[in-house]
Amino acid sequence: MSSRFLGIDSRAILALLVVVLANCLTGCGGESDLLAEAKNKATAAVTDIADAAKDVAQQTATDLTGAKPTATVTIDQVYEELGCRILFQTLADGRGGILQVMNYHNEEEAEGKITYLIHAPVYEATFDELAGRQISGRFFFQAGDQVWYSPDAQPVQLTIEKGILQQTLTLDGTLTLANENRTIAVTGTFTGPLE
Repeated sequence: MSSRFLGIDSRAILALLVVVLANCLTGCGGESDLLAEAKNKATAAVTDIADAAKDVAQQTATDLTGAKPTATVTIDQVYEELGCRILFQTLADGRGGILQVMNYHNEEEAEGKITYLIHAPVYEATFDELAGRQISGRFFFQAGDQVWYSPDAQPVQLTIEKGILQQTLTLDGTLTLANENRTIAVTGTFTGPLE
């Protein structure tokens, strides 16, 4: 026999061996069981992703219905559509953070307008940790020549509702009118994205 003939036979035998092994695995259920398990896991993963995507889409649609950042404050009257900026600054060395809510970017922009500022130092290091919580803070509100504020000893209470795109804070407390020491109840709702 020539070496050429032996080479062909050995390749044919190897090919035949692969086919026989594949048939044995399929016939014994090994390969089909593995394929079925892989298919089931892939289907479950796709279903989980689809469900999560639906939840996100629903929450986003809900958040987008009030997409314009806005605030409503009731002191002696209702002040609406004031604008809203929600900021959270993490402090260094694990000292918590500061939540600030306002309707202006700088003093020039605030000049001659109805303005407010909420300033709330917290122990939490991220805004996400505040979700569903009630915290205390200082509230300052100016309309014309009237300036209302919450004294250090009587901070307002803020409740935080975290959304995907929009955050909502509700406020409840008592304010003092500067220079008159007159107090009045205050409520408010602030909705906007976290900057």
